[in-house]
Amino acid sequence: NLKELALNSANDTNTDVDRKTIRKEFNQKMANINDIATTTNYNGKALLDGTYFFKTETIKNYTPIMIYDDDYNIDSDGVYMLAKGFTGTVNVNAKNVKIVQEDISTPLNNVTLLGSENGKINLFIDTLNIVNTENQSVIRFNGSDNLLTFKGTSTLVQKDNTFNRAIIYAGNGLTLEDGGEGVLNVQCYGDLTSTAIGLDCYATGAVDGGGTTGYNINSNIIVNSGTYNLFVEKAGGAIGMADNAHLFGNIEILGGKINATTNYGSAIGSGSGMMTGNLIIGNATVNVTSVEGAGIGCGSYKSRTDAGDWLDGNIIIGNGAKITAKSTNGAGVGAGQGASVSNPGYVIISTQAQVSSVGSKTNLYSNTQKEFYYGDS
Repeated sequence: NLKELALNSANDTNTDVDRKTIRKEFNQKMANINDIATTTNYNGKALLDGTYFFKTETIKNYTPIMIYDDDYNIDSDGVYMLAKGFTGTVNVNAKNVKIVQEDISTPLNNVTLLGSENGKINLFIDTLNIVNTENQSVIRFNGSDNLLTFKGTSTLVQKDNTFNRAIIYAGNGLTLEDGGEGVLNVQCYGDLTSTAIGLDCYATGAVDGGGTTGYNINSNIIVNSGTYNLFVEKAGGAIGMADNAHLFGNIEILGGKINATTNYGSAIGSGSGMMTGNLIIGNATVNVTSVEGAGIGCGSYKSRTDAGDWLDGNIIIGNGAKITAKSTNGAGVGAGQGASVSNPGYVIISTQAQVSSVGSKTNLYSNTQKEFYYGDS
């Protein structure tokens, strides 16, 4: 396999002829990987060759229904408007719901849009401005097969120092996409252990009747399109998992533009926790920076003393990807500082992707700083 070839190539006993032979075999395997990137499809749509773009049906233009009161239930499809000064929870039980805001010049405080336990919610937001100062998500999906579409520029901010929820919680499966010049600004400030988009921190386990549902979960997070400006000041990832969360699923960035900055967590991937699925980047532009964690991959062990960081899946970067990934003390693409990769996968990069990866000691690594997985550039 590629790992064995890479290690064999680094052996000092090999001659230049040996290395050339190994390199030839390595390139043949990479050619097979590129073939997979070209032919892999879902319902006839190629996922990894840079052509995949998911389109959704827009919600009909209903006359907006005003929401004034906390614990409001949305049981019918339609457009709903958060009144000026609204605070509280909106329970989204209908399948197709659009949420707008009466006055975007002044942010609403402590608002949660809570999806049905059954999942399959198509939530459309248009230019929201929400700042939470309590330990609550701004948007919280449950179940699987949920879709978040955003139009205009929405800003979702968390400023609670005890915050350990995802600002946008993905539940058992969430797809995000642009509904028309969509820009999503998500920011976590203070001594936080959360993530911008993904799963909760370990500490939230019993909240919302969750048991382990908040942080130890099989969930796929898919980004199809849109612009994302994400900032996490402390331990969580920007897209993926919060501090000590475990994701048994995939993160797929198939389109759009991602700008993300984190500290201990990876910008795309895990915070301080385990990711056992694959991290796939297709036809997307990604600019990410972390201090201790990897730019793309897993976070840093330093974010917690009682938990490690694991990256057991593969990082696959397909055709059409344009990536700049930086880390001060971790890898640009791979693992954060001191992270453990107990059953390492591969960092696989298509020869047609554009990747700039800058880390503390090596540009690309998985498992340890001495194991490299390169494709031809």
